[in-house]
Amino acid sequence: MSGEVTDGAGADGPGISARFQFSIKTFTGRYLPVEDRLRLDGVDVEGVEQCILLTRRLCNKLVPTIATQLEENFLEGMPRDVAQDMRQSSARQVRSATATESPVVPGSASPTWLCVTVHIKKFPNGEFLVVFTDDRSIDASMGMTEVNFRAVLDVLHELYEKAEWSSECFPDWFERPGPVEPSQLRLN
Repeated sequence: MSGEVTDGAGADGPGISARFQFSIKTFTGRYLPVEDRLRLDGVDVEGVEQCILLTRRLCNKLVPTIATQLEENFLEGMPRDVAQDMRQSSARQVRSATATESPVVPGSASPTWLCVTVHIKKFPNGEFLVVFTDDRSIDASMGMTEVNFRAVLDVLHELYEKAEWSSECFPDWFERPGPVEPSQLRLN
């Protein structure tokens, strides 16, 4: 199963072999208020940095695509929203327990480019490959486990909150209401 997200601004370019290939090891997400865009500051295993700009329009299409990919695997005999909520909570716990990477802080000479298409490929083993591209000259790819993919969804949500963007594009199971206070319970 695979998905593709595009903002409609891309043009057909040369084949993938003619594009610069960048393999993201880790990234730090930032909101740029002046541009009203998200920026993923990525670094590869050799320390090379790239800054990838994402528009709100593209992100609003990307979030449901990520959610759809994550919804394909769920525990049988359990409501989907509960199963997804449990898996997302588990991924959050893993993320908070293993957050050892320092934030990526790009240098002033780091290339910055606008992503217009995101390709998502899901492998039979449950892992994902996400490719950000400008549809002309560069592909930035990142391999992820389900836990990593869920962490990306959390990072995007945090950036949406910071940007004060509507989070309507996030699935219902992503934000479940917290426990109800006893004073709010009412029996008829």
